[in-house]
Amino acid sequence: MRDKLAQDLDQIIAVLRAQALAGDPQAIRILLDRVLPSLRPVELPTPLNMPDGTLAQQAHAVVQAAAEGDIAPSQAAQIITALGGVAKIVETTELLARIEALESKHGKS
Repeated sequence: MRDKLAQDLDQIIAVLRAQALAGDPQAIRILLDRVLPSLRPVELPTPLNMPDGTLAQQAHAVVQAAAEGDIAPSQAAQIITALGGVAKIVETTELLARIEALESKHGKS
């Protein structure tokens, strides 16, 4: 199918162009979607001074900053996701230390 379309591609584009120039909104949309893709909003990262404290306190500060308009909601979501990753790392590290302490106490290695 692609090969057959490729053979007639110049004619197809010419017809589509003619329809667009004649005011066909669907033809115009097809051409513009291919030539000028939709713009996506660009959000420049805003520096955020994270407070010292627990991860929960830091997450609260991020949510508060987003609520006050100091940072974009998408940036807040990314920071919260990163804090969640840090929380998992901390949890795993602490569990590993506890397991090692229990094993050494009970003579297992």
